[in-house]
Amino acid sequence: MNLDDLERRRWRVIEQILLAAFAIFVLYFLTGFRFEALVTGDTRQVDFRMWYLLPPQIAAQDYPSVVSGNWLISFPYLPSAVAMMLPLSLMPQVAAFVVWMILQGLSFAVVIWASLHLAGLARSHLRLPIAAAAVFIVSAPIEWDMRAHNNNLIYLALIMLGLVARRTWITAILFAVTANLKLYSAVLIPGFLWRGEYRLALASAVAALVLAIGLPLLTFGVDHSFKLGLSWINEILYTLHPVGTAQPPLSLPRATGTLLGVDPTSDAARIAARCAQALWLAMVLGYFLATWRRSPNGNADIARLSDVVVMLMLPLPFSSWLVPYHAVVMLPAFVLIVAALVDSQQPKNLRIVAGIACAGCIALRFAVPAWDLRAGVLTLSLMLTLLALGAIRLTAAPPASELRPV
Repeated sequence: MNLDDLERRRWRVIEQILLAAFAIFVLYFLTGFRFEALVTGDTRQVDFRMWYLLPPQIAAQDYPSVVSGNWLISFPYLPSAVAMMLPLSLMPQVAAFVVWMILQGLSFAVVIWASLHLAGLARSHLRLPIAAAAVFIVSAPIEWDMRAHNNNLIYLALIMLGLVARRTWITAILFAVTANLKLYSAVLIPGFLWRGEYRLALASAVAALVLAIGLPLLTFGVDHSFKLGLSWINEILYTLHPVGTAQPPLSLPRATGTLLGVDPTSDAARIAARCAQALWLAMVLGYFLATWRRSPNGNADIARLSDVVVMLMLPLPFSSWLVPYHAVVMLPAFVLIVAALVDSQQPKNLRIVAGIACAGCIALRFAVPAWDLRAGVLTLSLMLTLLALGAIRLTAAPPASELRPV
């Protein structure tokens, strides 16, 4: 057996070990290895219970805040999102929960596969080590989403599938679904206008509007759709009201209030949070101004993926519920960042920035465990990620030979 064959066998063993590690990681955080508890009760179903129990109630009556008369019970999802969740209630709860966990696991795999594909690493022997490093750096948001059984990985997987799709109409439909599921991705429409992808932006806007209006009309009828639309608007207005913004257990004002030693609802905490948000907005605008109409030095897919991740990160610090699982959008970003870090052909300054972003995000996670500061930690992590993506967009060279497909 020659040296090349030995090297290939060694990398195959490494890949098999990493694939097994990924499987254990996903299975553990989805189930906790407490399989009996998954089918004998709903205590581990967490957020999934909302997706399963609330849509039938909303379809029959109204949003829970209206039904109960308690605005502390908020469900700020579009009526179209409610309609998309209704098929889950056609199954027994345990069966629907198992299907949901399978979707979460598949979504995790899709995000990694699409990230490697768009980064030009799909056939590189370093693809899985790079993915493993990215998962480690972004493990906190991924773990949160899996444990809480929320929909962030599913939402991100749909976006990543849209990015690898070759047909504009398929991409537009996938983006429209995500914009109805989570309003965050509506920012992709002006984002693709900025990128000059006018056809995709228009198709996505039309598809999103058709889904937002047509799906509730088909599912709930005209009168009930109109009533649910008004209720949803009230849900959004409540989350923006000072009373609503004081409710979330994690938010930027809560983090700034903790740092300043004042109440999160105080003027000092709110002003500090607004300053942090203004800094974030200035950084994002700086990214888009610096990269506007700039041809990428390396792979065009890398530039597009970087831009899309920045678009998806943009609204997060402005969210009244800034929960760690929202940061799963950093996973494809760190595939790009780690790839730049280990590529010896990249400019030294870029590799330094990539290393700072990786080390900084790891340090922030483990050095600042305080619960009330997590929204601030997430915001700082987003800033580090943005700086690294900006450096990649401005200075990245084509991948070195060891990172290219073999």
